[in-house]
Amino acid sequence: MKRLLISVAVVALVSTLAQAQSTVNPKAKVDPKNNKVSRPVVDKPKPILMSRNQIRECQEIEERIQAEDQVLPPVVKAWEAEHAELLAALAESNKTADGLNKAGADLKNDAEALGKLQEALNAEIKGGKLKKDEQIKKIKDFEESRAAVQKRIDDFNTQREAYGQNKAKLDQRIKPHDAAKIPLNERIEALADDRVDFKSKCADRTYEEADWNAVKAERTRAKAAADAASAAAAAASAAK
Repeated sequence: MKRLLISVAVVALVSTLAQAQSTVNPKAKVDPKNNKVSRPVVDKPKPILMSRNQIRECQEIEERIQAEDQVLPPVVKAWEAEHAELLAALAESNKTADGLNKAGADLKNDAEALGKLQEALNAEIKGGKLKKDEQIKKIKDFEESRAAVQKRIDDFNTQREAYGQNKAKLDQRIKPHDAAKIPLNERIEALADDRVDFKSKCADRTYEEADWNAVKAERTRAKAAADAASAAAAAASAAK
């Protein structure tokens, strides 16, 4: 029995061509009584059947497409979800870095101002321009200011260290994520190529059902034999 692989489009196309040919058939006869052209009998062209090698290739392509259509979409979805998560984490990390850079610049300015204040205070003390009570108060105020700046420096260093640790962890996630994009894109491109190949080599092609079933059975037996050989090799390796 002959079967057509994805036959809808071809049926419509053949019908259209047959109609076009029947209107200009040179073998048409004229009925002298009514001067009408009789309807000619047009033989349908015999379809070119696929060879078993072509059937085998189409079965392999079709099975790859079906397998990837089942497995690939969830993998792509998971990668895209992780990508969005990493982008958000990276944006937050960059925001933290910007905040630390600003805080570091402010601290630097405040530390420099504190150093100038100390120099001025030392000059006043050395010059004997301050009364004892005034000197004690200025020294106390300076020490409080220095302690406040030092606390800010300590907090800044703690935050910077935490940022560095979090950034290192984020980089450890980003690196394999980016690396996974390469084989994933290769699979996506391979699936697209298989669809193109199936459309050009297999779609709308006619084949003998017996040939199709024979090739299918042959491939099933070959796979079973390969699986058995692989299992035997694994068992032998485990027994060593």
